[in-house]
Amino acid sequence: MRIQSFSPILSALAVSASFLCASPALADMMKMKATLDGAQQNPPITTEGKGTAALVFDTATKQLTWNVTYSGLSGPATA
Repeated sequence: MRIQSFSPILSALAVSASFLCASPALADMMKMKATLDGAQQNPPITTEGKGTAALVFDTATKQLTWNVTYSGLSGPATA
């Protein structure tokens, strides 16, 4: 008499189901920071202007949000 073991099949099915259910959970919020000052220029320059930028990229929605603060500019901020 031959007894079949379904244990490996059930294990594989359980792992596959967990991957399918976890897909939305794989979305990530990528956080980045940037320092804004003359040393970041190429070539580096001496300036009173400085700032920081905080960026967040949502991999699920493909949306980038940012917050930039700055000070010490000699004129108006331009893009």
